[in-house]
Amino acid sequence: MLAASDGNLNEGERYLIYSIGKSRGLKDWQLENLLAEDIRESEVFVPETLDNRMNLLYDLMRMVYVDGIVDNQEVELIKQIIAKFRLRQQLADHLIDLFRYGAPPDGEWKEFVEHVNTAFVR
Repeated sequence: MLAASDGNLNEGERYLIYSIGKSRGLKDWQLENLLAEDIRESEVFVPETLDNRMNLLYDLMRMVYVDGIVDNQEVELIKQIIAKFRLRQQLADHLIDLFRYGAPPDGEWKEFVEHVNTAFVR
């Protein structure tokens, strides 16, 4: 959804989606089906637990930054996803700052998730 917010998937976005899918245990045929869908029209999956929601946000933020540019459309999409996840909207700004120079290291991300649990859950 995020990767196709501009109407198409570039090679970097396709590669990242593929590598995320493989790390999550998807098979090649599942990834090909996913990449063939019109992602702009798909529903946002809302994981049950905060940890799973944050893992999904982590992957989505990697998608936002794959081309090095975060446009207004991507920011709005992140805000919509945060609303569906029942988290406070200010989280979008914090995520953008956190990922500005690349995905944070595991320890920093875990600390951030703990902070989100206390400060951003509605």
